[in-house]
Amino acid sequence: MKRIWLLLFGFIFFTSASFANDTLKVYAVIIKGDTFPAKYLRTVFITDFRPFKDYEQQRLYKNLVSDVAIVYPYAKRTASLLNQIKNELTNCHTRKERRQYLKSKEDELNKQFKYQLVNMTTHQGRILILLINRETGNSCYDVIKEFKGGLKTFAYNLMMSTYDDDLNMKRK
Repeated sequence: MKRIWLLLFGFIFFTSASFANDTLKVYAVIIKGDTFPAKYLRTVFITDFRPFKDYEQQRLYKNLVSDVAIVYPYAKRTASLLNQIKNELTNCHTRKERRQYLKSKEDELNKQFKYQLVNMTTHQGRILILLINRETGNSCYDVIKEFKGGLKTFAYNLMMSTYDDDLNMKRK
């Protein structure tokens, strides 16, 4: 009988001791009479730099961002000019009028943009081709073929691909 009392006493003692330490103290916030548990999180600093594996990747990313910033206005301008030219070509009824209009537009655009486009790097040219494709929905090859004809477009694409394999106007 003593063993049972000792066992019972030990059980009550040890279980009551374990219940005494089962409470967690938590910060609380009282809102409109209700108590809500609150947890304070450590401060996290967010920076605008992306984590890169090495310096080379970071340098390539920064070059890409700066090249896109240079080329993107030209792609937007190209898309709006193409829409404008297509709308005005509907007014041209003969082939001669069409050619004269396209020649005058080409001369005007050469005066505006030739210097900037000639001074672009090949990387910027690649980006410009991709952005024109994104803005217009057509590849540069299709756009030039529509206005210049198939033979000149083929020659331009051949010249660009011999200069650099990545400068492919048919790329989508």
